[in-house]
Amino acid sequence: MSSRRQRFQAFGWLGLSTRTREATPITTRVSVQVVMEVLQLLDNNPLLGHYRVKMALDAMGYRYGHTTVWPIVALYKHAHPSAPRERHLPNPAERPKQATAPHQVWFIDVRYLIQIEGQWRYSILIFDGYSRAIVGAGGAERQNCSQVVHVFHRAIAQWGAPEEVVSDHAQVFVALSPCLDQLDIRWSPIERGHPWQNLAEGGFAIQRRMLDASVVGCTAREDVYRQHAQFVHDYQFWGHWAHKRTDAQGRTYSLSPEVILGQTTGRAVDPSRLRRVFRLRQLTRQIRAYGQIRLHNFGLYIDRALWTQTVEVLI
Repeated sequence: MSSRRQRFQAFGWLGLSTRTREATPITTRVSVQVVMEVLQLLDNNPLLGHYRVKMALDAMGYRYGHTTVWPIVALYKHAHPSAPRERHLPNPAERPKQATAPHQVWFIDVRYLIQIEGQWRYSILIFDGYSRAIVGAGGAERQNCSQVVHVFHRAIAQWGAPEEVVSDHAQVFVALSPCLDQLDIRWSPIERGHPWQNLAEGGFAIQRRMLDASVVGCTAREDVYRQHAQFVHDYQFWGHWAHKRTDAQGRTYSLSPEVILGQTTGRAVDPSRLRRVFRLRQLTRQIRAYGQIRLHNFGLYIDRALWTQTVEVLI
């Protein structure tokens, strides 16, 4: 006979009402042997949580739920408290560059986008550090300097020159730095192993995942680049978490990067000078042991006297 029928026969309809369960001691539900095995397991591995402990009990043939295993682990943790962790104080020098106005700092990144027929397509994005707006974008078939120069040329022609550009240590950015020097733009590469200093890699990770979602399933190059351009257009009008505001009724909303950036521009650059700077590029190359360097997918052989040396190449 079921427990519900027994309660109904004994107490009538009131017997079927919900009643508060009385707490059952853990020693009643679990044998002492199992408790000792759990404590021995935690002595050998103090960092284990109750999920791992439950898996270990399952492997030993014991079938207990999480609500049964958790009090045992909590009892051990209470009796053996871990040492408090030393508080980590953030180093201000490791923080990303802080911008207080548009076009003070631009952040650039080149990343893998999608693979079509065994060949990768790449995305080049330049973010303004203050407004979070995309000031330069493009899709590329190769990670080379000419693609980055093309995107930078268009961005500066439209928005003017920034004061500073932040990137990683990729060779395309090393090759771009002489052009930036001629335009009085400071190049500030992040520290190696500190990707969070480049907001294009860390602070804009959500937007990067949105871009991935925009191009997933594309099987043609034209579709990828069209979706890439559509993402850039849509992104400018999405509310950004960095620009939260509160209205008169106390409701929180976010302004879009396009609203924050507006029509502000950076330092104006003469178009003829801009074309001249980006036409003559100074690249740094390490000559290989057998006297070869590569420039934009071309192999060049250098005089034997310069083998293994670092040279500057003007294109």
